[in-house]
Amino acid sequence: MNNTPKFNQNANPNDQGTPSLGSENGQLQWILTAIEQLRLSSSSMHDKLDSHIQNINSKIDSNHNAVGEKIIDKNKGIEDKLNHKFEVIELKLTAVQKSIDDNHTLACEKIESVKPIILNKINDEQKVSNRWTVGLLLTLAVAVVGLCIRVFAK
Repeated sequence: MNNTPKFNQNANPNDQGTPSLGSENGQLQWILTAIEQLRLSSSSMHDKLDSHIQNINSKIDSNHNAVGEKIIDKNKGIEDKLNHKFEVIELKLTAVQKSIDDNHTLACEKIESVKPIILNKINDEQKVSNRWTVGLLLTLAVAVVGLCIRVFAK
């Protein structure tokens, strides 16, 4: 029997295929090399996976920041619109208050200007009323005197 192993100890397991059953040392060496290659491959895949995870996390962070900035920009835009509308409403309110004040002042002036006219009319009506009352009283007095004269004349 030939004790020379068919497995080249310096070769990659992929290069030679599976080792022969004749040499335990060759088989163990092949298994150890295969395990080392699996460990390196696993480590490489783990590093790539970590790299991909970090890349995804950085993309998520940048997207989160971008969304946050968009939200801040939209809130700023909404705030600016609301402030503009508030300013417009304040201007309209000021105009309405000024109009109310002007109309109130105008109404007070008209009332004050009409007041002497109304007082004159009231005085004139009182004079007319007093004349009617005096005339009625005189007429009544003359009628009473005339009646008394007739009654006493008989």
